Amino acid sequence: MGRGKLSATQIQTAIFQSSGNLLSLSTINNITQDYSEGIINDDEFDGLFKGREHGTNSTEYMMKYCNNKKYYFMLLLNDPFVSPDPVSEIFFPSTHNKPYTRRIKDFNKEELESLMTNVRVGTSATQLEENQKYMMGFAWVIPIELYMLEAFPNVIMVDTVEKTNNEN
Repeated sequence: MGRGKLSATQIQTAIFQSSGNLLSLSTINNITQDYSEGIINDDEFDGLFKGREHGTNSTEYMMKYCNNKKYYFMLLLNDPFVSPDPVSEIFFPSTHNKPYTRRIKDFNKEELESLMTNVRVGTSATQLEENQKYMMGFAWVIPIELYMLEAFPNVIMVDTVEKTNNEN
């Protein structure tokens, strides 16, 4: 499947349907040696998110979007100045300019290796210096969803589709 140039999501679906095992996209990319599928470049981002100000990158745009909507959001980062481990920065509507930052030390060995491979490939693909932050993930929650989670904490719903979302 990898040599046939199927996308990582198509391979993921085929493996799941045939075996019942759900492999991560990073694992599939490692197997097929195709790392470009998971990286959205600025041109693709502009097509997904119209109205980005000139000179802002996709992360800055998403942070501004969430700020304006008063959403809680979190970044998963590689920040060499803070920690060799992945770092989360959580932004609350009342304090969006000052995140709550913490090291994440509870990844198992395989997860940490996968994240660090993502960092190496991503920083190389985006031509970042070793001392620059690299964002590995961005998550947000709208106020009504947070209210529902607080009301019913035993249920978590995730709506995710590769390279798109229902908030545009």
